[in-house]
Amino acid sequence: MFDKGHDSAESSKRVGPEPRADNDQAVVTELIDWIGSGTGAAEARVFRLFGQSTSAFRTTLLNGLAEASAAGCPYALAVLLAIIDEYHLARPAIVPTGLTGADLADAEQATLIAVTRSIHGFQGDARFSTWLHRVARNTAIGEIRRQKPTVELDRPGLRPAPGMSQRRMSSVVAEAQLVEDLIDSLPDVYRTTVHLRDVERLSYGDIAERQSISINTVKSRLNRGRQLLASQWTEQARALGDSQQ
Repeated sequence: MFDKGHDSAESSKRVGPEPRADNDQAVVTELIDWIGSGTGAAEARVFRLFGQSTSAFRTTLLNGLAEASAAGCPYALAVLLAIIDEYHLARPAIVPTGLTGADLADAEQATLIAVTRSIHGFQGDARFSTWLHRVARNTAIGEIRRQKPTVELDRPGLRPAPGMSQRRMSSVVAEAQLVEDLIDSLPDVYRTTVHLRDVERLSYGDIAERQSISINTVKSRLNRGRQLLASQWTEQARALGDSQQ
């Protein structure tokens, strides 16, 4: 799913642990440690394992990735976001709200941003899938409310929901602008790919065709770009928190 690149030699030496029915948690712990080293081979291995494994192992793996992400590991967060995106894990929580088509896709992408913004609050008290369901549902409801404006704003697509205070609306606008600014600050090799996927909502195939690169390269650049975004968002949130104390 991801380019191996300079990690190919390392990948040939170490393919990572295999799921074992008797001790999934031990395998996941080893995988998370490997991801923490920052090697693309580890991220690609975990991504592939998710698609090949049992439901029980997937649950354990998602929980492990979420806990590592909450602890501040950008590599774990990037893999977690990629899995949520590729396997549409947020969709079951969004569909019941009535969103379809482009609105559904928008809510899924907005959920990725919401996960990035709030993953530090995941404490492992419940399964990550339960936590994600709540985040995705709340995000979808927020999208629906913003589609029912009471006051026109200068920026299209960012309008207050009924009963939403101007202060809250300002916060929404500020967060949206911050995401755009962070994407704009990415290195050129990642910025366009992230923008095409997470802002313009293009498919992997369309992005590959537009940039004249392979789909694997698209996913690799998207993965690395989201890692940088996660790190930058964490720094911005920490700086904002310090300034408000």
